[in-house]
Amino acid sequence: MLSKVILVSLLACAAQAVLNEPCDPNTAGACGDVLNSICDPTSLTCVCDDRYLATSTGGCDGVIGRSCSIDFGATCNKVPYALCLGPTCECTNEYLTSDSKTACLTTVYNTHCLEDAQCAGLGESICVNERCVCKDGFVSNGKAECLPVATDLNVPCDTDAQCLAYDPHAECILTILGNRCRCRGGWVHNLFNNACIDSAHKVGDSCGVQEQCTNFDENAQCAQGQCVCNDGFVGSLDGVNCIAQSAFGASCQQSPQCSSATSNSACIDGVCQCEAGFTYDGTACVAAKQFIMHNKRN
Repeated sequence: MLSKVILVSLLACAAQAVLNEPCDPNTAGACGDVLNSICDPTSLTCVCDDRYLATSTGGCDGVIGRSCSIDFGATCNKVPYALCLGPTCECTNEYLTSDSKTACLTTVYNTHCLEDAQCAGLGESICVNERCVCKDGFVSNGKAECLPVATDLNVPCDTDAQCLAYDPHAECILTILGNRCRCRGGWVHNLFNNACIDSAHKVGDSCGVQEQCTNFDENAQCAQGQCVCNDGFVGSLDGVNCIAQSAFGASCQQSPQCSSATSNSACIDGVCQCEAGFTYDGTACVAAKQFIMHNKRN
């Protein structure tokens, strides 16, 4: 009975994979006892996987940081952008060593690459046409990171690119809540479809939502598809502002303030007065001849 136990133990030990020992490539995990090793289909022995080197303890470790002086740097060629610098393999400038010591990772967007692993330093990045680019749904912050695109206006952001990916007229601006995606100058937030639409610029411009008008003046509103001034206000001479109406005899800056409240009046010397040829009858500016005839009848 004891001999059977010993025999089973010996067979179990023999089944454990050892580097350079025979293995069956058709057996899953044939060399699984040695981390980062594979069963070489040519030599039929357990060897370290690509970009790994055998250690003195029988394991497999990444190439970066390993000695390269003996083979004049050939060892380093296993990893793109690794060179024999002094006695060991090291990543070149602008590349970082991966945790596994098997890849040189870029920290610069659009840097040359040969495989996805090299772009891992940017986060959500892959190698496309030998360039590190962000994955779908992510954009570069112009530095060393791929950030998620905005999925809405008013969401947190770190760079304009995140907002622009959602709406071409949005930008990342600082608010009291922190950086948020907002419509840039000249555009307003359409709450109905959550998009940026062109702002109106003056009284009389066409509009679809209230914000288009209030964006150029808080006393304007969108009525029947056109920007108009609120009650008690009138468009300035250039139409870019809504200014308060002025009663006859009150101070003013522009004539529309007067004429909108009292017909045939104008802003003269900073006061609302009747235009030439008109006389104020106590309620309105009437033609002088009409005013005289009215007084004669009375």
